[in-house]
This record gives sequence, C-alpha cells and structure tokens, in this order.
Amino acid sequence: MVHEVLEDWKLDMERNLTQNVEVNEKLNMMESRFDSKLEPIFQTLNQHHKTVKELEEFAETSTTTTKQLITENQRLSKLLRQITEKCTDLERRQRRQNLRIVGIQEGREGTRDPREFAADVLKTILNLDQAPLLARAHRVPRRPPKVGDPPRIMIVKVQYDHVLDDMMRKIGKSRNLVYEGDKMSVFRDYPVEVAKKRALFTETRRMLKNIKNLRYGLLYPATLRVSYEKKEYFFIKHTEAFEFAKNIEDKIED
Repeated sequence: MVHEVLEDWKLDMERNLTQNVEVNEKLNMMESRFDSKLEPIFQTLNQHHKTVKELEEFAETSTTTTKQLITENQRLSKLLRQITEKCTDLERRQRRQNLRIVGIQEGREGTRDPREFAADVLKTILNLDQAPLLARAHRVPRRPPKVGDPPRIMIVKVQYDHVLDDMMRKIGKSRNLVYEGDKMSVFRDYPVEVAKKRALFTETRRMLKNIKNLRYGLLYPATLRVSYEKKEYFFIKHTEAFEFAKNIEDKIED
C-alpha cells in the first residue's frame, strides 16, 4: 500500500516537473519574444533621449546667442540713433543760414543772377533798407513743374548771421509777404526730419495766430512755446498742442 502511494506521488511529481519545464520553456519563449519586440522600443527611447538632450543643449546655446544678439542690437540701435542725431545736427549747421522762399513763379527771375533776384525779393517783401548779401541762391533741383503746378522753392544762403537774424524777426512780424502780386512765404531751411516734425504744428499755429494776447514760437527742433495769460507752455507733442489751442478757442467762443 505504501509502495503504491509512493509510486503515485512520484508520478505526480514527475508530471509536475514536466509541466514546470514546459511552463518555463513557454515563459522563456515569451520572454524572448518580448525582448525582440521591446529592443527596438528601447533603442528608439534611447535615441529620443539623446535627441532631447541635444535639443536642450541647442536651446540653451540659442538662448545665450539670442541674448547676445539682443544686447548687440540694442548697442547698434543706440549707436545708430547717435549717428542719426549727429548727421541731422551736421545738416542743420550746414543749413543754418539758409532760407526757403515759397511762391516765386517759375521764370520770374528771367536772365537775372539768382542771387541778385532773390536779394531783391527779400528786400521788397520784408521792406529792408538794402538788399541782403547772399552767398548763393537756386531753385530746388528737380524738374520744372507742369502748367498749373506749384513753382519750385527757391533756397538762398544769407552771408551774415546778424542779417539773417534781422530778417527772421521781420518775417515773424509780417502777415502778408507779396512780390509783384505773388503771395509767398519764407521759412528756415531745416533738415527733412526736423521739417516734418515742425510741420505737424502747422494747424495749431494757425489757430493760435488768431487768438489775442497770445504769443507763440516754434523752438528747435520741434517744441511749441506758448505765452498766454502770464503763463508759458511748452509742447513736444503736436496733439497736445492742438487740444490746448482748441480749448482756448472754445473758451473764447463761450
């Protein structure tokens, strides 16, 4: 009896061992399959990790480079502003004795020397005792206008500073400048950028011109100075100057 039990137990153990071997073989086969499947994934992950690391290094390098470029751009922008301001100032100094005469009809000078003609125009419209000495005079160098178009501006250079200052005072006080029936205007010859900024105040100056007991002037390069009711005002922005003039007009009308 005991012998039979032992034999049965032995057979069970052998069957279990056989089953375990089969299971192990199957597990090994599955493990091999998984390894073969996972190996490309692990390779891809490793490649991605390497790529991400390279991207992080590139991003860090790019950030550093960008900061350097921003700093350099700011330096160059500042340098460009300084150079532009110096060029504008140099141009202003070259033009400081120049005047622009607007409104002289084309061909009015005829065969006369441009300096002689322009001097006579200034003497007449400003009621000067004698014609000012001009270093040069010429029309703006561009094509002659078509019939009906405005005449070209005439630019003159006054020889002496004190003569120019006297003329500018007379221009500031004059209301109508007329030469042989032609109405004209005389302005300082400013650099283009400065002239554009000053032109923004034109409408405001027209409004202020009609207000009694008010004085105004345009300081260089483009600051409007207004004296009104024993107070002085300075405007760099033309929009603020316009609102100021409009408010005074509204109060006067009320």
